Amino acid sequence: MTALVVTGEARYHPAALRALIANLGLTDNPVLLGSDTHLFVAKRLVRAVQDRMEISPLANFTLADQGPETVSIPRRRFTLTQVPDPRITSMMHPLPEEIVHPFSLAVYDLHQKAVIDAHAPTDIIFAVPREARRAEILFGILDSAYTGGQPTDGVEFQVVLVPPGSPARVLFSRVLNPVSTVSDRSTQSATVTLPAAAAG
Repeated sequence: MTALVVTGEARYHPAALRALIANLGLTDNPVLLGSDTHLFVAKRLVRAVQDRMEISPLANFTLADQGPETVSIPRRRFTLTQVPDPRITSMMHPLPEEIVHPFSLAVYDLHQKAVIDAHAPTDIIFAVPREARRAEILFGILDSAYTGGQPTDGVEFQVVLVPPGSPARVLFSRVLNPVSTVSDRSTQSATVTLPAAAAG
């Protein structure tokens, strides 16, 4: 076999595919990503697929980001103009410059407010305004993620400052596990103090 197409909910459970992928001699991670589809290919074909996408890109697929931070789940990088629905970022001020995510982004109305739905691991990247001294964030896990048949095992939320030419600094980190911790359910909030030289 030279390829395996994975669609729908199966994309959210890569561990369940590992044995099949290994037996077929396919890439450990998807090579192409569609809005609801992951494509694994034979290892010998990876270079050919990448070359083909550079010469003649497919309308409904993008090459998976194979950076070191995406060993288990490949991700796609969207600039703000590439985000398919402007409502996805409508609750953010300032607007982000990029969103790096593994699966399709969505927006929901929760208690009459728009919220972004993004599967972990997702990075939402902002340029810090010069006058900014703090970041106020609302975050959480949707009820459906811990009340269904395959409940979440928890998600870590972070605010990370990446100064130009300097190491990244974690300014805020919190793990939510609503299955076992009642206080981790519903919307959470935090105010994060930014260093004086955080702009950029």
